[in-house]
Amino acid sequence: TNISDPTLTNWTKSLLNPLITYPNGRDPSIAFQDTENNYYLIYGYGTEELGGQAVLFTSKDFLNWTYLHPIHSNQYDKFWECPDIFNITNR
Repeated sequence: TNISDPTLTNWTKSLLNPLITYPNGRDPSIAFQDTENNYYLIYGYGTEELGGQAVLFTSKDFLNWTYLHPIHSNQYDKFWECPDIFNITNR
């Protein structure tokens, strides 16, 4: 997007799409930036074998994302929809 556009109506699709290619997932949440300029994003995921999961990714530039690990999972659901993550404190 053009950040000088106050209505955010002019968008350019990144040539890097899809930015996250982790299999069988969707609904990435809003990412946050830590004090060391790392961005974090949580992603809904699941399989029959593993159950539902919320998996964590990190990025330095908001374009190239690296899978870190699941932050929570359970065997009761096959897939997690719309997980969310946010920074509660500045620690």
